[in-house]
Amino acid sequence: MNCHCARCRQLFDASRAPYGSASRIMGMFVRRMCEAVKARWPDKKVLFLAYWNYTDCPEDIEFPDNLQVQMCTMAFGLMRQPSARGHMEKQIRAWSAKVGGRVTTWEYSHRIHEWTCAPVQYPHLVRDYYRANRDILAGSFLNGGQIGEWSTGAPTDYCWMRILWNPDVNVDAILDEMCSRLFGKASATCRELLRLECERWETAPWRESLGDAGKVSAPVFADTYPPDVVDKMAKLRDKARQEMEGDPVSAQRFAYWTWTFDYFLEEARKAWAEAGSSDSER
Repeated sequence: MNCHCARCRQLFDASRAPYGSASRIMGMFVRRMCEAVKARWPDKKVLFLAYWNYTDCPEDIEFPDNLQVQMCTMAFGLMRQPSARGHMEKQIRAWSAKVGGRVTTWEYSHRIHEWTCAPVQYPHLVRDYYRANRDILAGSFLNGGQIGEWSTGAPTDYCWMRILWNPDVNVDAILDEMCSRLFGKASATCRELLRLECERWETAPWRESLGDAGKVSAPVFADTYPPDVVDKMAKLRDKARQEMEGDPVSAQRFAYWTWTFDYFLEEARKAWAEAGSSDSER
């Protein structure tokens, strides 16, 4: 966002890109809006969505006490990167201090899944984030919408819904019970697959960082899902299918969760080739 009028042009700060270049422009507008609302409707609040290049809190602007803030963060799964998460949490706290109370967040649960068929899971990251910020968060809106998220990423989203109610929940116990209830005789195998999916996305070392949009580069894909890991995942997937023979309900549930898996295998081969993996022909 930008405005090129004489007054706003002085407020734009390109050095604060990508999250704060227009923060002072929007900040001044919101302050005047709050003042006008307070004068006319003293009992009403103004809700401001801090987003895009006006996400960051404008430190030098003070607002009336009728402002409430919801802050957009980034592709949530990318907050496994310390610098990215650190920036977002710093700004959430800055907004909380600015308005003198809790804020809500707008979280992008659909990103990453809209770029890749990989089995991306990060429920422990979600848990840690809400535990760390429980003193300043009033809640979150989850910006979903991709079929890959609601299916492939369903285990993370299920935990997310539970964590919003109580950040102290035991994520691993939730996933244990979920697999036990959904997948019958294959529950242990499915849990092993899910555990591996979580470990890879949450903790695998990356050679480079990823940007806000959540598009997974070939090097990061290859680092997260090297040939030996993908081979193990494929074997667990096939084993679970065999264990579900004669149990169509469990098989249907498993198919819903893993319908992108064959596309993931193809995507992996392409990523290995682009990243220079010696196993790209597998």
